[in-house]
Amino acid sequence: ALALEADREVNQKEVDEILATQAEVRDRLERLRARHTELYNKRGMLDVERYKLEAQRREADDRLVRLKEERVGQLAQVKDAEAEAKRQGEAAEKARMTVETAREDEGRCLANVETLRKSLSDVEAALTDAKGQFAVAEQQLKAQEATMGTAVDAVLDAGLPGVIGTLLMLGEAEPEFARALQEAAGPRLRNIVVENDGVAAKVSKLLHGKAVGRVTCLPLNKLQPPRRLNQVKQPGCLGYAIDKVRFDAKYEAAFFQAFGDTLLFETLDHARPHIGQYRMVTLDGDVLDKGGAMTVGRSRGEPAHFLANLRTAYEERKAAVQTTAQRVSQRQHALAEMQKGAESAMTRLREAQHAAMAADLEQEAALARAKDAAARLAETDTAIGETEREVVDRERAVEAAIDSGLPVDAEFNEVEFELAEVEESVGNDRLNELMEQVRNAGWDADQARSRANGLATEIDAAERSRQEADLALVTAEAERARKLAQAERENADAERIEADLTRLQQDRLTLEAEHQRAKSGLEELAALRDAAKDRRFVAERALEARNQDLERLSDGLRHTTEKLEEQTRKLQETETGLWEDGIEPPEGRPEMTTAQAEAARQDAQVRLEALGMVNQLA
Repeated sequence: ALALEADREVNQKEVDEILATQAEVRDRLERLRARHTELYNKRGMLDVERYKLEAQRREADDRLVRLKEERVGQLAQVKDAEAEAKRQGEAAEKARMTVETAREDEGRCLANVETLRKSLSDVEAALTDAKGQFAVAEQQLKAQEATMGTAVDAVLDAGLPGVIGTLLMLGEAEPEFARALQEAAGPRLRNIVVENDGVAAKVSKLLHGKAVGRVTCLPLNKLQPPRRLNQVKQPGCLGYAIDKVRFDAKYEAAFFQAFGDTLLFETLDHARPHIGQYRMVTLDGDVLDKGGAMTVGRSRGEPAHFLANLRTAYEERKAAVQTTAQRVSQRQHALAEMQKGAESAMTRLREAQHAAMAADLEQEAALARAKDAAARLAETDTAIGETEREVVDRERAVEAAIDSGLPVDAEFNEVEFELAEVEESVGNDRLNELMEQVRNAGWDADQARSRANGLATEIDAAERSRQEADLALVTAEAERARKLAQAERENADAERIEADLTRLQQDRLTLEAEHQRAKSGLEELAALRDAAKDRRFVAERALEARNQDLERLSDGLRHTTEKLEEQTRKLQETETGLWEDGIEPPEGRPEMTTAQAEAARQDAQVRLEALGMVNQLA
């Protein structure tokens, strides 16, 4: 009994120790469960935070994709704007070339107008000179015809058949011999050449009936043929006087009756040594007969000229007047056309200048659009850079979240492992053995049984707790497996994101290079714009100079119009005089009247004033 009591006490003590140990294990188990729950909740919070960071990263990725898509469109806009600016620059350059061409055309037109104006002045002077020569020839012809005498006029006016004309009418000679030939032949130049003596008889009958005077007739059928003249070679001798007259050969006998064998000498000093040998006449009109008589001096008035010469001179002067008047008319018409051409050139110049200014404005607008597009592109590049940095920051945050969750996971695993060990260490075999010994010992069986029942209840509770812990552990293991699988997927996503990031960084380098090229293009466009502004400044200065030229041209045009009106008036007076003189004016007169010229001048003045208003607006 003592041994049993001792064994029971030992067993009781061991049971108490086991119960104490079991209580400590329960406390530790509770603490581990609390820590397990805390770590589980912390892992959940970390997962939530990581999910949020992942969502933010995906949002940043989406925004980066949108920005890059926008950048592609903006880059296309920059290229389009640069191309448009280039086209506008080429258009502006073409417009400036058109301005230069129009300015050259205007200069040529103005030079042609000035040349034509000078030519018109020369032709007008020639017309005035031709009119003077025509008046002189007409006066000489009328004066020569007046010297024929009443009887000669009566015979010539009668129109008798067979009357040929006077010697003055039938011959021609150079003007330098006119005085000598007049003095050599004297009044015989007014002798009338007729075909035969029967015609001479009719002339006699006519004159006796009218009693208007006497004439000498030279019937060709009765005149003696001229004798042969020997050649005379003396100092100062110019030959026979008859040889200085041009006439039809059939009238040679008639002209020989007037001039005979009279020799022509240059001066009286040359002729005097031969007095008594020849009948002579000098260029000054001195006559020396064979008998020694000398008729010297100068007759009043102009020497008699052959009417053929006078008529030829008259017709030549008349033709010269008509030709010169025609030239004046042509020059006036050409001047009017040239002035129209000059006005057209000025109009083209103004239009070209306006087109050049419009092209410059379009170029500036295109440059401004290119600059705005480049600015938007730069803003997008900045936003892309910021978004890329945000993506990197988000990725780092995700990695930091993952890194911060690793200690929690490790501790969570350690707690789970320790919890399993504690639950495993709490066995029931030894407790059952001791209870059996207590029951076998019979010491306070009821009490022991009661305590054993209590212990069994606690053990059942512990078992249920262990089962719940096992279930929680299985659940945790499943969750852990799911997390590990998710982590592997996220690692794969991270690798994909890393590859995308590498590609994006390469794209960024490419975009930065394109941006640099666009920036260089903008700098070139800015330089072109500055050059265009400089050219525009030069063009404005040239336009001011051209306005001054236009003012001078306006004054010149007004002066030319006044001069044209004056010349038109003179031409009308000349034509009136020609009509009065029996001369038909030349055809091909310019159709512009004085009123039309005035209207054209007023129209040009209105256009010049309009040009001034346009220049003020420019």
